[in-house]
Order: sequence, then structure tokens, then C-alpha cells
Amino acid sequence: MCDVDQQPELVKAESRSKSNRNCQKCKVGRPTVYARSAYYCKACFCDTIATRFRFGISNKEMVADGSKVLVAYSGGPSSSCLLRLVKSHRRFASKLRYAHILLCHIDESEVTSGSDFGKYDFQRVRSLMEESGFASKTVSLSEVFSGASVAESVPETEGFRLRLSVSEMTPLEKLKVSLESVPKFSSKEDLIYQYRSQLLLQIAREENCQAMLLGDNATRLAIRVISQTSKGRGFSLPLEIAGDTNFHGDVIVTRPLREILSKEVAFFNHYEGIEFIARPKLTTGMPAKQSIDRLTEDFIVGLMNDYPATVNTVYRTASKVSTGLDRPDVSKCPLCGGPVQAESNQWRRRHTISKLGESSAENGSSDNKCDDSGCCGSGGCGSNVESVNVQPLLCYGCQNLPSDRDPKKPLLLPPYVLDGIKSKEQVGRNRAYMEEVVQEFILSDDDEP
Repeated sequence: MCDVDQQPELVKAESRSKSNRNCQKCKVGRPTVYARSAYYCKACFCDTIATRFRFGISNKEMVADGSKVLVAYSGGPSSSCLLRLVKSHRRFASKLRYAHILLCHIDESEVTSGSDFGKYDFQRVRSLMEESGFASKTVSLSEVFSGASVAESVPETEGFRLRLSVSEMTPLEKLKVSLESVPKFSSKEDLIYQYRSQLLLQIAREENCQAMLLGDNATRLAIRVISQTSKGRGFSLPLEIAGDTNFHGDVIVTRPLREILSKEVAFFNHYEGIEFIARPKLTTGMPAKQSIDRLTEDFIVGLMNDYPATVNTVYRTASKVSTGLDRPDVSKCPLCGGPVQAESNQWRRRHTISKLGESSAENGSSDNKCDDSGCCGSGGCGSNVESVNVQPLLCYGCQNLPSDRDPKKPLLLPPYVLDGIKSKEQVGRNRAYMEEVVQEFILSDDDEP
């Protein structure tokens, strides 16, 4: 099933002395790394990593030469490796691929500082960004809730209804309330990931960046393939693992390290003397079964001990999956920004049961006049504030959020969620109007002679 020679490993000194092998690239140096069925010396191994990076940014049809790009920098091993490769490319390339580079760090210490594992040297991260010589920007994760407006869920109502409200809480307080409303760690990690992604896109647009470079390596992408599929997000797999994607329109998302394993990143950082800061996650130090992402990571890493080519097998198989993201009927989820498969909400209703009596309520047995377009406002539904049922507008994966939250507590979401709903409603009204205009010109089967 897997080639046992795919996992990179160091070549021991005693093995080098007993063997007459030389580096299979330069044919001169003594090998120090055995990776992908080949022996490399230190210099040739680092050059191989740089070559894969250059291949990862070579798509000029997506991003033109001389563009301004945002580099997502967390301070971890992969983003530090990405930063070094970007600097080396600018120093030695005959023609600059990117004219302007902006480093962006999303500070998540606000949600990970509650445990002993949640402490990391944030000031050192800022120092490393300044030492890079590039323009840099640091934003707290709570900034996704900046402003007085917030999307608040209506408790104890059918479906998943949101209303726009004004809150006097600080952005940090809103973020904590949002995460505390969902008890499961899998949902918490999903919200953090979505907030971080939306912040990066927002900053890229504000700074007029044409592209955004992410430090996702092949190991991380393979873990994401399994975890996202387990959460019902398989429809968005081509978007999550794509090397280059223009799904977001004005910002191209690029993953230059997608062909590099996490262990290869570790060797490269060691040989190049790259300093990085280990940033803890929400479930760091917890049991593997605490969340789907954490369990999947433990499964993939453990499987690689016996089948080293697991990552390549998973990643390359997923790369061949096509779900039709570019079809006209595919819209964007207002929460995660991913693609929404047509009629996924109806399919979910037919195949899942979240609580007794749900089907009768969703089939319109209640006496109020609320529908999917919004609240009737008459008070018959138990609410006198205008709201909208967002469940039919969410992607299949985000539809898990209403069932995971505490129905008696309001869930706070960033205001961009309602902004996305308004744009989708406008598109829906335009489409309904066009269908009404051409309705009299459509021939039915009864009209045939």
C-alpha cells in the first residue's frame, strides 16, 4: 500500500563511515538525510526544499510577477520555514516574484492562555517579524468582533435564527462568549479557524494584497483532508488543499509548502538554524479524543510510523477529487466562506434526526408566519425582533453548529455573517424576480402538440 522509503530520516554517522554512498544530487557530499528514496547532503537537501517552494509559487496565471502578497506568519515551524524561503527567493532570484510582502500574525493567546500549555513568547514573535525586514502587522483574534454590531442567535426558536444587535461588550468578551456557547472542542476549533481565515482575508483586502501565502505543509493538509471529511466538509476539499485558488475572488490563496512533509520542514529549520516559537492550540496537552482535529492528527502521525507514505497517499488522492466548486449554483457560506452544495439542507433533513418533533415543525405545522427569509415580526414566533433563519444558507459542515450549541444561550457571531446573508438574500430575490418574468415563456410538457 505505501512505500516504506518515503519518510525522511537522518543518516547516522556510523552508517556514513561504513557506506561509500555519496549525495545522489551533487555526487560529492556525504549524505546526512534519507528522504523520498534518495540520499542528500545538507546543502542539496536544503536546495531541494527551495526548489519545491519555487515550484509552489510558479503559477503566474493566478498571481502575476510584482504582486503584493500577505504572508501568514504564526511563528511556528512551517510559517518560519516559509518566511526563510521567501527571503532567500528575493535575495537570489533574477526577477522578483513578489514586489511587496506583508507579514501578518493573528494572536490567538486570548483563547489559549487558560492552561499551562497556552503560554508562548508573543514578544519574541513580534521581534522575529521585525528582524525579517518586511512590513508586518499583528492583529488579535478578537478583532473579528470589532465594532458595536454583532450577529446574535435567537434562543429557543426553531431552526437557527440570527438577528443584528448592539453589544457594549469588548471584542475579547464577545469572542469568549462565542466560544463558550459551543461546549464541544471540535466546534470551538472550527470557529477559531474560521475567524482566523476571515481576518487574514480582511487584512489582505485592506492592504490591497493580490495573494495570500499560507504555511500549510503536506502533513497538515493530509490531516485536514480526513478531519474535514469527518465533519461533513468534503464538498470543500478542493478549496482546502488547493495549491492556488481564486475562490475568494479578489485574493488568491497559495500554499507553497504543500509538497513538503512536516518532518522535512523540521530538518530544513535545523540545518538553516531557523528560530521558531511553538504556538499551542486550544487542545494542546489534552487527550487525543478531545476533538476531531486532535484525534485525526494522532491517527495520521501514528499511522506514518508503519506506513511512511500515508501523507502522500492521502494528499494526492484528495487532490484528484472534483466537487464542482465553480458551478453557477454554488454559493458561499456566510459563516466559513466555503462553498455551499445545492439542497444540502434538505438532504440533511431527510437523513438526520436532531430531536423529536423536528420534522413537524420544519414542515410548517406552527401557527406563525415565519419562513426562511426572516421573522414575521408579529410576536407569534416568540420574538419581536426581526431575525433570519440562516440554517438553509449554511454549508453542510457549518450546519452542525446549531446542534452543538446550547439552545438556551445566545450564540454571538461576527457581523460579517449577517453581511454575507444580506448579499445572498439579494441574489435570491433577483433570481426569483427573473424566474417570475420568464415564467410565462416557459413551455411545459402539457403544451406539446
